[in-house]
Amino acid sequence: MVKKLAIPEGNSTLSVKLLSVVIGMIVFAGLVTLAIVELGKEELLPIKFVRVEGDLRYIDRGEIKTEIEPLLKRSFLALDMEAVSQAVESLPWVDSARIARLWPDTLEINLVEQVPYLKWGKSSYLNRRGERFASAGRTVAKALPELFGKAGQEKVLLAQFEKISDALMKQEMKIKTFRVTDRQAWQIELENETEILLGRDQPALAFDRLIRSVSLLGSERLQRIVRIDMRYPNGFAVRWKETELKKDEMNSFLQDRKNA
Repeated sequence: MVKKLAIPEGNSTLSVKLLSVVIGMIVFAGLVTLAIVELGKEELLPIKFVRVEGDLRYIDRGEIKTEIEPLLKRSFLALDMEAVSQAVESLPWVDSARIARLWPDTLEINLVEQVPYLKWGKSSYLNRRGERFASAGRTVAKALPELFGKAGQEKVLLAQFEKISDALMKQEMKIKTFRVTDRQAWQIELENETEILLGRDQPALAFDRLIRSVSLLGSERLQRIVRIDMRYPNGFAVRWKETELKKDEMNSFLQDRKNA
């Protein structure tokens, strides 16, 4: 004869309670999931307003809204904030962006605009960190010095430019253009249109020689120079604006060098 196992009444009650708790949790999780799905629908909590804040001179607020419009098809809660941030910061004149949701239907975008420090090539600018960004058709009112070089050299050339510019400023000369050619030759054009050729063989040393030689020329003569060629190992060549320098002026210049 088979004996039936008797289940204590207390354990049976505990099992029923535990089962009820588990079922309740499953139902609750399902309801939460359903609520999230429903709230994620655009028609329930749509983004109605986009507020673009910041001190903006070159950024078109309408352009920002157009750029993120495809991302706003999701609801207020389901909006992909990271995707919005990336879309905004991909625009050329945006330095950084901070995105926030304002309950119940507003997206706020706080922008920091790029500050052009130098012009890079024909259609880009550099900020003070040496980061390049496209002009996107915007024109800076203030004339900026121009840098020309290979892509990827922006930060290196910016550092060289600042060092050269500081040294020339002490001699009351300002750079209009600093160019590094494909062969790595340095060329400088000053605001007075004087051209300085430093070559590609140790151009930094050639520039140091230039600075030491500038004082020998004097400010008056510097204004009359078209080109200074520093590509000679032991000297430099000067081309004057006049086709021929008067003999007494040349003698005076040579005498100054002799006495220096």
